[in-house]
Amino acid sequence: LLFQKVDEIARMSAKLGDTKQALAAYDYLTKLEKELYSPGGYIKSSVYMNIADIYMNISEYDKAQNNLTKAMALNTKNNYRFRIPRALILQAELYLKQKDTLNAILSYERSIDAAENINAFDVIKSNSLILTELYNSTNNQAKVFEYKTLYSVIKDSLFNNEKEQR
Repeated sequence: LLFQKVDEIARMSAKLGDTKQALAAYDYLTKLEKELYSPGGYIKSSVYMNIADIYMNISEYDKAQNNLTKAMALNTKNNYRFRIPRALILQAELYLKQKDTLNAILSYERSIDAAENINAFDVIKSNSLILTELYNSTNNQAKVFEYKTLYSVIKDSLFNNEKEQR
């Protein structure tokens, strides 16, 4: 639990805008890992993604990419299917910050594929809306229609499921 608590402190610090404190907490977590034991791949993949997110927000894109690469390697190696869509979304966001729309689109599309494998319809819904906007910016109207339709179908389906559950 120690590793999860340090990760939680770091994430809260980052959300409150104190990136230095967040990165210091992650440095502490790394030291703990060396002195005590490894928290395991599942926690480490989450930590790498959180660190990447922090580095993206302070425009240190090489460090963000380095941590995302580590996270994706752990996710793929250990088949952490529920982490893969989020890692791909982070990768897409990093590409967008670097003004690489083409690779961002590819990462969002890959995240939809990964989300379909685990029935994460909320991810499919949000990414299809983003892809609609990205394809609209590239004037690819066929893809705009495709992802707009997917978004509408998922949105309506989720609405109907919620309505039935109530």
